[in-house]
Amino acid sequence: MVDQSTHIINNLIQGKTGTSRILYQEMTKGADVDSSVRWPQPKCYPGTRVRLMAKTQDWFLHNSHNYNFLWLSGPTGVGKSAVAQSVAEFAIGEGILGAVYFFSRPNKRHKYMEVFITLAYQLTIRFPGYQSLITAGLAAEPDLLEKMPHVQFRKLIVEPLLLLSHERKRVIIFDGLDECEGEGNQLEIIELINSLHSNTSLPIIWMICSRPEPHLKQIFAQTDYPIQCWREFLPIQSEESRKHVEEDADGCWPPETSIKQIIEKASGLFVFADTLLRHIEDSETGDPDERLEEVLAFLWHSHPIDSRNPMYDLDLFYTCILSVIPGDHWSIIHQILVASPISSSECKWLAVQPICNLLGITRTKFYAMMWRLHSVIDIPEPFDAAETPLHFFHATFLDYLTKPNRSGQFFIGKLVTDYDVTIVAGFRDLFLSGL
Repeated sequence: MVDQSTHIINNLIQGKTGTSRILYQEMTKGADVDSSVRWPQPKCYPGTRVRLMAKTQDWFLHNSHNYNFLWLSGPTGVGKSAVAQSVAEFAIGEGILGAVYFFSRPNKRHKYMEVFITLAYQLTIRFPGYQSLITAGLAAEPDLLEKMPHVQFRKLIVEPLLLLSHERKRVIIFDGLDECEGEGNQLEIIELINSLHSNTSLPIIWMICSRPEPHLKQIFAQTDYPIQCWREFLPIQSEESRKHVEEDADGCWPPETSIKQIIEKASGLFVFADTLLRHIEDSETGDPDERLEEVLAFLWHSHPIDSRNPMYDLDLFYTCILSVIPGDHWSIIHQILVASPISSSECKWLAVQPICNLLGITRTKFYAMMWRLHSVIDIPEPFDAAETPLHFFHATFLDYLTKPNRSGQFFIGKLVTDYDVTIVAGFRDLFLSGL
């Protein structure tokens, strides 16, 4: 630790490495609004979420709710990330975006220790005068990036920005807070933000988007130390969310009767329409008309494993996608899916080619098995197989795979955890030797 701290302070003093570079080395990659890792980013279609967008924009510009904190909640797949993306792009256009963190558990954007470092990096780019304050702070306290998150929050975010209280307010957005590692860490982020509610000098307003998980609902409902914020809820089957799905399926194709069926089955879930379009437009899966008919027939004639599950139509669709996988392929695909959630830029040895080495299959066989899953998994091109891991398009697919009451025969069981990674890491050189 001493050597690393000395290295940081020497670089700062000698100007060999800028502050932004130091933060970049420690931050989460792919969490920003314009990251290519998240391409294509979900966003609200024109004419949808009009009321919510108008209220949010008015709040940004005029503080119409007299709060510096917004909690936007709603069920999985209803379009919260699309709202967060659209709001962040609006803030960019107005010059008021401070930072944004798009959490994703399947894609390893969930480490609490990196959250405030990531925000600090973005603030150095977007907030005039901030970088020089952080440079001075790191020079005075070189081990700051190794301290606990609540200390980083105070030292990297609050104290520097209080010195910029004359600046125009910026917005910091967290999307998918419920995917941050550890429920206690999620609650701490909320409490840290809430601790600033009486500090009107801080030039920051906060927006959190998440699922209404029980522990989050509980903290927002507490009365002893109430959370000072205004709240919006995006329900399944709201008129606007249904319109969102209708926009996604509009046009000369599919035919109107199919559009009505899609809208009814989607129940306002943006992720349903998004996945469906990827599935039927994939040139590798055959004729789009035939694929659409097959999917709709499956959905209308199947019975959900658990009809009490509000996501059962989406789960049926995932089952439809997986049901076409030949039985002799499933055992290997099962192992690939178990390993994939730990794949990240920090685990290149668990990219496509190293996984092939681990499972004893050729790259050709891997792609022959996985081509039916293009609608739910971003599968890298063969020339990127050595370094690029698989990427789940949406957390709902991982949720489906890991809950037996939802996935039935396609339940993949226990995921590979960070602890398992340390065990498997001993074999890393063996896997890489086959590259």
